[in-house]
Amino acid sequence: MILGCFNQLASLVTGTDIIYECRHCGVSVDEQTLTCPECGSEEIAQYPLS
Repeated sequence: MILGCFNQLASLVTGTDIIYECRHCGVSVDEQTLTCPECGSEEIAQYPLS
C-alpha cells in the first residue's frame, strides 16, 4: 500500500509512468541506468504505474 502511494507520487514528480530501481538495494535510477550507482548491481527493475 505505502509503496504504491510512493510510486504514484514519484510518477507525478518525474513525469513518467514507469519507475526504475535497483533490485538489490532499492535505489531509484533513471531509464538509461544499467548499473546501480549505489551498490553496483546490474539488476534494474521496471515497475509500470498503471
